[in-house]
Amino acid sequence: MKQSQLPFWVLFLGFVNLFSGTGRIQGVVVDSTNKEPIPYAFVKLIGWERQAYTDFDGFFIMDKVVSGEESLLIRSIGYSEKTIYIYVPEDSTLFLTITMVPQAFKTRTEQKTPAREIFEQEITLSQYNLLRDELQGYSSGWIDDPIRSSERLPGLTILSDIFGQFYIRGTSLEQIGVIYDGIPVYNPYHLAGLLSAFNTNGLRSLRINSGALSPSAPDRTGGIIELTPRNIHEPFGSFNIQPFWWSADLGIPIVKELGLYCGYRGALISKLININFNDYTLRASIDPNTKNSISIIYYHSLDSFSESDTAKEPAISWGNNAFGIRSRHILGSKIILRLSYSYSRFKLNLVDIFDQNKNGFFDIFTDQGGGIDLTIFQSESHRIKLGLGFTDLYFNYHALDNGETSFVERHQVYIPNLYCEVRTRVNERFMIEYGARTSYFSLGDRLTFQPRIKARYFLNKNLAAKAYAGIANQYIRTLNSEEYALPMNLYFPGKDVPPLTSYDITAGIEQWLGDRYTLSAEAFYKNEQNLTDFNEESWGKGDYFITGNGSSAGVEFFAKKSGGRFNGYISYTLLDARREFNSLSYPPGFLRRHTLKLASRVWVAKWFGLCGIWYLASGTPYTPPGSSAKNSATLPYYSRFDLDLRFGFNITRLRLELYMQILNLFNKGNFSSKPLRYDEPMKGLPLFPIFGIHGEF
Repeated sequence: MKQSQLPFWVLFLGFVNLFSGTGRIQGVVVDSTNKEPIPYAFVKLIGWERQAYTDFDGFFIMDKVVSGEESLLIRSIGYSEKTIYIYVPEDSTLFLTITMVPQAFKTRTEQKTPAREIFEQEITLSQYNLLRDELQGYSSGWIDDPIRSSERLPGLTILSDIFGQFYIRGTSLEQIGVIYDGIPVYNPYHLAGLLSAFNTNGLRSLRINSGALSPSAPDRTGGIIELTPRNIHEPFGSFNIQPFWWSADLGIPIVKELGLYCGYRGALISKLININFNDYTLRASIDPNTKNSISIIYYHSLDSFSESDTAKEPAISWGNNAFGIRSRHILGSKIILRLSYSYSRFKLNLVDIFDQNKNGFFDIFTDQGGGIDLTIFQSESHRIKLGLGFTDLYFNYHALDNGETSFVERHQVYIPNLYCEVRTRVNERFMIEYGARTSYFSLGDRLTFQPRIKARYFLNKNLAAKAYAGIANQYIRTLNSEEYALPMNLYFPGKDVPPLTSYDITAGIEQWLGDRYTLSAEAFYKNEQNLTDFNEESWGKGDYFITGNGSSAGVEFFAKKSGGRFNGYISYTLLDARREFNSLSYPPGFLRRHTLKLASRVWVAKWFGLCGIWYLASGTPYTPPGSSAKNSATLPYYSRFDLDLRFGFNITRLRLELYMQILNLFNKGNFSSKPLRYDEPMKGLPLFPIFGIHGEF
């Protein structure tokens, strides 16, 4: 084309556009091998300045597209680039199902990682998304434990080598919600917290919200751990065997529209120390077409400890039983409808086996409910989410004293809730998300209103500033005492105290260096009202809680390299937290003021890979024997380096990896607990090697 003809063609195309009708393109992008949705894929209309990104469910939308023949480019890291030719009907919607073929990783400057797409499309403040391969690659001693694998992220605090539960930004364990395929699961840990009761290979992803909660998030004030199972449209299987436990997974597509998954993990040490545990998941995913999908899941976990091999019943046991149904329906061209129902039961039988009087606690806690969620796409830049939910909680708690029931309490609580969430992309630089959540607690006749707002502004195409402000409430409490914390929670309704209320402010920046390297920093402040601790002086009298306030503030730094054979993380957290009960102000026992974490993995060759994770943190506060000032002293600093070596090879479709994982490689004698009264603190793990084999096809 001659240079002099260019203005003519520009005017001609503009004239055609002026008098042409428009339509809408809507679709879903999926993996060709397993039909799992591909989140944050890049979709561009060739020849026009029109582009979109798929959401977490692989869904995208383009409004006001000129009708006629067009070309669509789809791109996502790890998949072959694809171009399709389409015809956009006038005044109508074209729905597409686009399949992408996986390919080996290639370094291409025009491709973007999923994390980069998230950065451009979402307001990811205080949010971390880990896909299955990231969880497996950073296991370091816990090869099939997704929650253990996420400990390296900023803002998360672990107390010791032994207990795997982590605290988030100075809040307690009861303030953190765990959601498994839409089901709230309580205390999902084996061996009193050594490892979580989930299997990594059965997951699609894990998301941790350490703050900046959206209105659609459940009623929690500390954070949310959300685990999403993988869909089954292609046969696969895996197993993992090591000296202490073993696990196996199997996915079977029955027909094109139906896939079944079953996963199991169990102990191999029960005959040695009278401890047994197991967990399993059964899940069916039904996809009759691209506009409708249904999933049904059953989840079970159980731990038990017996006094001897001949004991008829375990002295201590706890576990979960959960069931859930979820469905997604695309209605027309603008609405996604989601329906859900869940039932979750946590049962704890805790008896003092070291006391012949058999003192103990029994707690049965049931959580069931359902919800209706609507996502309305008014345009590419404007989205509204509406949700209505209902929760029915049942608490059955009683205690034994000298073998006799000392007191019993049963409560049933109804919590209806409603939320609205609006996301608007004002322009290419500025995005805002705002809304509110309201819920009603029937036992205390309490109504809460929780407004929340967050925004993102691009200072340039690689640097974004983000901020959040909001209020969160929580009704469920535990009878655990911070001073003598149990690794298993005793859930109880806070009927006589106002709901726990958290006022949060967060601000941060995120810088991308190309499409593989990212730097971020966040500063946060949280003020908490109506915190509770167990009142030991009112044992059996019904007044179980003392009420107080608290606050936490800190700064987090995070650096990440993603993609390729070598990747890694560096995170640092500076944290300060206080608690105030009965006019006494003190730092909580789970506070670590400084925490530094370094993690890296590399595949030197196809047959050999290694991963290293180093933790360095301040000691936790404790009360010295004979001291009147609570938590006035600090344990020595915490340091642990874990190394993971893997040797892999293929036998046709079977991938086998022999691994050696060394926990606490430098044999640092960390404390795993604070002194209780006049006892010495317990030491953590010494240098501890683990050998095993992992297979997958």
